[in-house]
Amino acid sequence: MGNYCTDEYRRTRHPGSVVIQAEPTNPVDSNAVTVASRQGKRLGYMSAGNAKAYHGVVASLGAIEVPCTEDGLKWWMEIPTLPSLRKVAQGRKA
Repeated sequence: MGNYCTDEYRRTRHPGSVVIQAEPTNPVDSNAVTVASRQGKRLGYMSAGNAKAYHGVVASLGAIEVPCTEDGLKWWMEIPTLPSLRKVAQGRKA
């Protein structure tokens, strides 16, 4: 995930979870998936390769809160697999 927060922010925040959301109006990449805090602060973006794969299903589900763990200044998102998210999306259509 690219980042939009300082080392100080990372040292003093312990998110527990983050929100991923498709951003189809992004002027650089229409497949962008943004990563934000639960309070709405943009933290970064999913990598372009992963965003391309995930964008459609994330767009169909809207904002998705996912667990986030930390290792020093590194934060790790625990994003469900695409098959898992597709099942959720299909269940909402039914």
